[in-house]
Amino acid sequence: MKTNGVTWKAYINSWPKDQWFDDSDELINGEPGDNVVGEIPDDAVVEFTCGVVYANANDHEGKSLTAHFRSWLRGQSHTNLVVCIPKDKQPELTAFLKTIQGKILGN
Repeated sequence: MKTNGVTWKAYINSWPKDQWFDDSDELINGEPGDNVVGEIPDDAVVEFTCGVVYANANDHEGKSLTAHFRSWLRGQSHTNLVVCIPKDKQPELTAFLKTIQGKILGN
């Protein structure tokens, strides 16, 4: 699977306190994903094909990271995009986003 850093961080940060994952192969911009979640750039390319998500310490079976991520994505009412536009076009983008109830989360 492939996503961007802002979506990956939203996914991880949505987890309950005791939830965690292991045996994953995630790459952040092509490098092993040992990064602290907060240090991952919003526009990073996050890729993974395996891993297990455990609900808590008593969960000995877990759920596939890819299946868990896909399920989380389906439950989201919004999507996060990272875009690159010319500076002088930002007012136009901002105006357009308002017409579709979108918003800019950061610059």
